[in-house]
Amino acid sequence: MAEAYQQTSEKSRLVALLLCLFVGYIGIHRFYAGKNGSGVLYLCTYGLFGIGVLVDLIMILTGSFTDDHGLLIIDWEGTEGKPASYAPAHPHPAYTQTPPRPVPPPPQKNAEEMFCNSCGSIVKKDETFCRNCGAVLQH
Repeated sequence: MAEAYQQTSEKSRLVALLLCLFVGYIGIHRFYAGKNGSGVLYLCTYGLFGIGVLVDLIMILTGSFTDDHGLLIIDWEGTEGKPASYAPAHPHPAYTQTPPRPVPPPPQKNAEEMFCNSCGSIVKKDETFCRNCGAVLQH
């Protein structure tokens, strides 16, 4: 794979669709997706008696068909065998990461409190040890 973490399959959705349409009853689209076990099952049962081919066809058209690694086959052109720079710049919206949470502002202290030098928690000035980390407080 071109990236450390890739959200979608490198397989072409168009190829999977055409294989399913024309030779789906023998499971060629399943072999293409890397699902060899179910490909053999389709081969022996004529595409699960046609029902499996119909279900796969609907899944490919709606973009919910996956490869053997569980990655969605959604790119109509595919990036299999193409250089890494060809990969689409925008991943599928369902797999985008959430933005990081903002860092809360530091706590405010009053005149009778001070910060612990070890952990940064707020402690009272008359205390000798920090309640959070147990460090000796320097006054």
